Amino acid sequence: MEREFCELAMAEANEKINDEQMARLEDLSRIRDHFQEPRSPQEILLQIRSDRILEKLTDTLRACIAFDEWKTKTGKSSS
Repeated sequence: MEREFCELAMAEANEKINDEQMARLEDLSRIRDHFQEPRSPQEILLQIRSDRILEKLTDTLRACIAFDEWKTKTGKSSS
């Protein structure tokens, strides 16, 4: 995996990499980072909290869009 990572990194540096290879390089990079520097418990908890906040934000935005679509369909004004 390390050899493949180095080959793909070199291809990227030389701007001779396609989308599929780029995706593979990103995957290998994540795997490599995980083994070289595993995430701390604090980082994991922070990621979980961040994911929950993003999920709530997405739900809120969907509700706003649905409400706006309802207002448009029913001819309700915002005043």
